[in-house]
Amino acid sequence: MEVENYMGGGSDMQHRDALDVVQEFSYELSKMSGKCLDIGSGPGDITKDMLLPMLGENAEIVGADVSQAMVNYARKNYCDSKRLSYMVLNIETSELPADQIGKYDNALSFYCLHWCNDLRRAFENIYKLLRPNGKALTMFIGRHGGFNAYTELQQVPKYRSYLQDAHLYVPYFQRRLCTDIRGSLREMLADIGFEILHCSTREKSYKYSQQSLKGEILFECPGKLYYIYIYIYIYIYIYIYITLLSIEY
Repeated sequence: MEVENYMGGGSDMQHRDALDVVQEFSYELSKMSGKCLDIGSGPGDITKDMLLPMLGENAEIVGADVSQAMVNYARKNYCDSKRLSYMVLNIETSELPADQIGKYDNALSFYCLHWCNDLRRAFENIYKLLRPNGKALTMFIGRHGGFNAYTELQQVPKYRSYLQDAHLYVPYFQRRLCTDIRGSLREMLADIGFEILHCSTREKSYKYSQQSLKGEILFECPGKLYYIYIYIYIYIYIYIYITLLSIEY
């Protein structure tokens, strides 16, 4: 997603749900100290304005994102020379930078991990990034009715060439047709070595404005087809199945 689209209304839902989690776990966040990694920090607004004020006074955050454009934007607009910095990091990498392993006391991630093609590797990397007794708090989409539009529209000839990799736009557990997201996730995390402190699923809904809906379009197509797609997308029933997770290493 382009930074401009994200900041122009494509992040309203993410802000709302991240705030819900931050408020629910405000006590736990206030006890976090030392080095904290925010995985999928995007443009940095949530990292600086929402997360940083909630952490302990001696906590430092490193915002990490796979997109160099997002990191550049965050460094320019949402930086703090004393307690907040940003770096490029692919949480699915097969080889973590050696200087990052075992470096962090805490890890946070909001609306990021469902994009991972290999969620197990992502959590294995989080495990490696944390120090012994480190903690993590993550939130990601388990299932989202709107994303079915990508695979359904892939069957329409006029869209097919733009959606060759449509399955990549569908959340990890949803594209695997998982019927027990919470149970499957708990099993995966326990096998990696995490102690699970909290794991829950929440069903939420969100009413998109036309502007915020534009920010959700994850592929490029010509103007006329683009607006036809938005029209179709609006009339697909959209619901969100959030997976909320608090774990300890």
